[in-house]
Amino acid sequence: MLKDRLYTAAPTGRAALGAERVYHMTQSLVRLMAPVLSFTAAEAWETLTGSADSVVRADLVSVCATGAMRRALRERWQKLRALRSGVLKLLEDLRVAGKIGSSLAGEVDLYAI
Repeated sequence: MLKDRLYTAAPTGRAALGAERVYHMTQSLVRLMAPVLSFTAAEAWETLTGSADSVVRADLVSVCATGAMRRALRERWQKLRALRSGVLKLLEDLRVAGKIGSSLAGEVDLYAI
């Protein structure tokens, strides 16, 4: 199905770029799991690449992000850091009030809306 998308979609289109990104992410994931799940990673690598070469010897893929992608990623991390700061402040307030023993004793549930 991935090959169909690559052959039929515009090379710079969203579908083709998304498929390429998923392929690179899958390769990276298989490389990362190779030291722990060696046989599974070897089988996945052979299926993914069509080659019997070792996954351990494969070079890591460097994915170059465009300027827009870097900006979007930076904005996401800034939002996460701001959220973290707010949560840490609330935990500290609870700790000072004596409701929790330490900030590590607090439990936080986050929901995306």
